[in-house]
Amino acid sequence: VIYKELEQMAQPSDLDSENAVLATLMHYPEYYSQYSDMLNKDLFYNDKEKSIFMAVDGVLSAGHLANIPALADYAVSHKLPYKLSSTDFANIFQCGSPNTFKQDLERITSLSNRRRAWHFVMIAANSIQDRTKPLVETLNALTAVLGDIQSDSENEHISSFNDALSELSEIVEGNLKGKRISVATGFKLFDNY
Repeated sequence: VIYKELEQMAQPSDLDSENAVLATLMHYPEYYSQYSDMLNKDLFYNDKEKSIFMAVDGVLSAGHLANIPALADYAVSHKLPYKLSSTDFANIFQCGSPNTFKQDLERITSLSNRRRAWHFVMIAANSIQDRTKPLVETLNALTAVLGDIQSDSENEHISSFNDALSELSEIVEGNLKGKRISVATGFKLFDNY
């Protein structure tokens, strides 16, 4: 009973960031391939945005451009959690920016992880009330799930391979030209030398 009431409370989400990610994926398909390991429908809070992502994912993974007609056709021919129209795609088509994509993706990933943690904490709270289940079993299961979510959260701020390679190439090229450039490690011993 408590779980159902708490589950209906508003969960952390950011519709502007979600729409920015979706619109950027529509305009810049290279972001889809570059960040595909981080993208999934669970990053999006509402069924509408989940459905839009599923359409974008389906169209791009088939090798097509994610333009409004292709997305609308996909929405009509596939079963999605929310019934979409061309207008739904057109409304967010102008929202994205490649300049903020990484930041927006990190934000919605963080919020998605918070929703996942909330969900499993509520399940554990309900299980604790069930006297037939051992308390230790419930707590161990919750700890394992929260550990997985924490591991996912620690990976949120990792640069894409291309970004890291590009930054490293710039440092090497600068050093070859006689400029002394180094990577800050955060460890005083290394950074000072």
